[in-house]
Amino acid sequence: MNSRPLISVVTVVRNRENVIERCINSVLGQSFTNFEYLIKDGNSTDTTVEKIAKYHKALTYFESSPDKNLYDAMNIAASHAKGEWIYYLQSDDQLIDTQVFERVAPYLERTSADVVYGTALMNFDWGVTKTLKANPVSTMWQHMPFCHQAMFQRTSLAQQYPFDLSMLPAADYDQVYKLYSLGHSFETIPVSVAKLDAGGMSDAKRIEGLKKVGQIKKRYDNNRLHHLLHSAYTAKSAFNLKLRSLLPTSIVRKIFKLRQKLTEK
Repeated sequence: MNSRPLISVVTVVRNRENVIERCINSVLGQSFTNFEYLIKDGNSTDTTVEKIAKYHKALTYFESSPDKNLYDAMNIAASHAKGEWIYYLQSDDQLIDTQVFERVAPYLERTSADVVYGTALMNFDWGVTKTLKANPVSTMWQHMPFCHQAMFQRTSLAQQYPFDLSMLPAADYDQVYKLYSLGHSFETIPVSVAKLDAGGMSDAKRIEGLKKVGQIKKRYDNNRLHHLLHSAYTAKSAFNLKLRSLLPTSIVRKIFKLRQKLTEK
């Protein structure tokens, strides 16, 4: 299939020489070829740039220069996008298989929605894989309803409403919540899009992110009960993270698998 819509795929990266080619190949190997690929490197000091350079003929845009952070780099790349739809795939991640865009394209062609999203898989560092579901957008007040790497957004909106760098590390949630609050439409699709590595984000960073999420909710939601529930959730998360750090990995894995089974019932 090689027809409209044109998808602008954006990857931002810095010092990820061990994984960047895996990410690039998952994009360039797609059977659906009507996409452009934009890569913004944050002035890497390892061999990342050299590895990306091997694919320069297949890239619509590539720049290696200093930027403020991940979201600043995404804003820079998005400003160069020419497609009708934009899709962000981080350097640590990859598309599920070579047919992802082939399966997504028909939905993009006929939808009137502004944001289309499916599911994703996340591999945790204790050996467990979790499906990141495509929840109803009405759950936005609770949490991000979907994985950012499973989202296709109209490029015009990404350019009109760039990521707010003051909302790190939850600027993606802020952008999506803003679109939702402004009345833009969302559509779920039955497509598994990407697989992600959870990585080694520190517990402090996770709690920092939840605190920022709380600020974002107050931006767009005046319900005090919702704010109270989020504070309780943050406290619970801090407790769980502390407990997990004290338990052997084998026990953490068993608990996680048990929770998955209970959730699926």
